[in-house]
Amino acid sequence: MRWLCLLALGTCYVTFFMFMDLDGFFIPFTNWTLVITTLSIIASIQASTDEVNFGKDALQTSDRACYTQARHHVLYTLAIMMNFICVGFYWFMLRDEQQEIHGGHEKNGWGRSIHLEMVHSVPACSTIVNVICTNTILRKENWKFITYLTLLYGGVVWAFYLTTGIQQYSFLNYETGDAFKNLFWINLGAVIVYVIFCTLDEMIKP
Repeated sequence: MRWLCLLALGTCYVTFFMFMDLDGFFIPFTNWTLVITTLSIIASIQASTDEVNFGKDALQTSDRACYTQARHHVLYTLAIMMNFICVGFYWFMLRDEQQEIHGGHEKNGWGRSIHLEMVHSVPACSTIVNVICTNTILRKENWKFITYLTLLYGGVVWAFYLTTGIQQYSFLNYETGDAFKNLFWINLGAVIVYVIFCTLDEMIKP
């Protein structure tokens, strides 16, 4: 199933490079989510066959096990939360706005519309499949990685705005300062949701 997910994720890269602006790949949060989800699926595929670093008592028998398991866990955690944010914002807040912007493109409007629908659904579905297939329990202390990611992405988009004058999203308005306030609330909300997910995960998984 993970290999099918990886294949499906690959189609999102194909549609992006076919229809979107190549020089803007690392600006949308959606593409960050796509990349992290891809790395998470790859890490899970490797973990499923790596008995040295993920087998019984691996932490006591392998020097690399700690790093390898930590990397897998962080990617797994970020993929879940980034897809939650990405899907929530797109389908409930930004879909009409983004479809109007990209769907109206003179040459590739139809392709961009298809890409937006795919890239805001395929990674999330792949993450759900990976969660079902992976016996990994979310850890509450990893909430800090959500804050690190918020600061990193906020900084990148701010730098993008300062250098190009382009506002990436309507709710990230750096000119009025609303972006900083909204990023704070997004981070707080995501951390709260993550703690809830951790609690449910501990109840469901052995």
